[in-house]
Amino acid sequence: DYPPLETLPALPEAEYVEAKRATSSRRIGDVMLTDVDDNASYLSTTFEEQASLAEKAARQAVVWLVVPDCTACDDVASALTTPLMQRALSRVLLIRLNVQQFGAELQQLRIPTSQLPGFVLLSESGTPVDYVHNGEWDEPTPDNIAHVLEGFVQRRAFKRRFPWRGGPRSDETPI
Repeated sequence: DYPPLETLPALPEAEYVEAKRATSSRRIGDVMLTDVDDNASYLSTTFEEQASLAEKAARQAVVWLVVPDCTACDDVASALTTPLMQRALSRVLLIRLNVQQFGAELQQLRIPTSQLPGFVLLSESGTPVDYVHNGEWDEPTPDNIAHVLEGFVQRRAFKRRFPWRGGPRSDETPI
């Protein structure tokens, strides 16, 4: 699965313990990965905490939406150790989240879950500001995945197949 684990850079103990209560963190090369446990209380709080930790570590918080037994999700996981993905995500705190556990909250946050894996760029306050999914790359090669994610994380303009417009609101009525 993952290469040998390293620890994350030291943070002030009180803040790290607070944010770690429903997460587990590891380092994969230059990529910081945090897994959100199934018992996390509220996603919005978890996102705020993780965005704060990312800011302290001079990184961008990005949520990685997955489900078990997802081949496309596994393609991304396998690519994490490649040099291109390491470069693309070297300044990111990647927050992996099981969609099956948090579907209702993701819907409330207007984050799509119909096509996975998906990636949500968080603001410094932990609110979703952009979203992409695996439909943005062709073959699931590390090169293709890294190219899309690097542009996404760095907020560079690139031709989007599926531009995100904030997702549907709960009070919208389809026409």
